[in-house]
Amino acid sequence: YEDFMSSLSYFDKCVREKSGKGGTTLSIAIVTNNDTICFNVGDSRIYTFSNHLTQIGTDQSIAWGLYEKRKIKFKEDIIFSKEKNLITSSFGNPKYRFSPICKIIPNRKYKYLILMSDGITDIITDDEIEDIIYEYGYKGFVENVIQAAMGKTKVQDYLDENEYYESVTGNDNLSAIILRKGKT
Repeated sequence: YEDFMSSLSYFDKCVREKSGKGGTTLSIAIVTNNDTICFNVGDSRIYTFSNHLTQIGTDQSIAWGLYEKRKIKFKEDIIFSKEKNLITSSFGNPKYRFSPICKIIPNRKYKYLILMSDGITDIITDDEIEDIIYEYGYKGFVENVIQAAMGKTKVQDYLDENEYYESVTGNDNLSAIILRKGKT
């Protein structure tokens, strides 16, 4: 673990030196014989799925902090927060600290491991992601979750307009990968 974290920190330092103000979020999963080691930086997400979808770790963003403090009441409303794109940890950007979240999950605890960029999770709720898994299964998940997020618009008309956006569209980067346990 320490060697991997040291390698990530070194890579982060190199990216910071070369990219100027550039940076990115990052999700990595290392699957061993018994456990899966999950690292995430920023607001890209890692999920597991057995009978239901479970987010591993938390978003490193101002909006997630407001959700944890109950200033944003429902997780689904994070996407409308004006602070949703203000991340508190980043890979490669000198403006943000590099502070990965690490979680170790026993492999027996999930059927699928899913990594997605915030372009998907900013526009599709966990319930909608779960519905896509049930409808399309492992083989059709990636194509259909990206298609569902592409160009989608969500509108809210029940939150304070001074603190929340009225609509959100699926126009950010859309990346997803799903791993079925025991398969390569």
